Amino acid sequence: MEDTRWYALTARHQHEKPVSAALGVRKLQTFLPLYLSRRRWSDRTRTLELPLFPGYIFCNMGPSQRNLALSTPGVTGIVGFGNGPEPVPGFEIDNLMMIAKSGLPVEPCALLKTGDEVTIDDGPLRGLRGKLLRDADRHQLVVGVNLLQRAIAVTLTIDQAWPAQPTRIRPQPERAAAAKAS
Repeated sequence: MEDTRWYALTARHQHEKPVSAALGVRKLQTFLPLYLSRRRWSDRTRTLELPLFPGYIFCNMGPSQRNLALSTPGVTGIVGFGNGPEPVPGFEIDNLMMIAKSGLPVEPCALLKTGDEVTIDDGPLRGLRGKLLRDADRHQLVVGVNLLQRAIAVTLTIDQAWPAQPTRIRPQPERAAAAKAS
């Protein structure tokens, strides 16, 4: 079985849903996080289901499936750097899926460079880590996909969030032994 990873595919403007469906027909696993947005026109108001990351679809695939994904109508590329496609870390996809399943209100927002990193200790997002954003009378947790330089915000009550503990890194045994020897 081929090792698969999540990648961010770019899609033609406003073609994310049909591209996701076409990738599914090709037996590729996709994830297209959506949110509800009320849009107002002069004669009516509608609630639309829009992509949280406009222009992008996440696809779980192996190296041999890249050409299949790229040949799908509406797909314009795979996000990456000069040396090729760059996978999206699995924990970022897991965070997005957890938020999508929670049923909580969510909306796109700018990825923050500053802010408090918090962990949610209660409710459907328990264990989720992200950055806390304060907006007037509400609090939001921001979860991002660094590769895309995009993020989403989910509204929460402040009593659910606690300061995140810094990750402790264990010294490697060979490095610790070398440090003691010198």
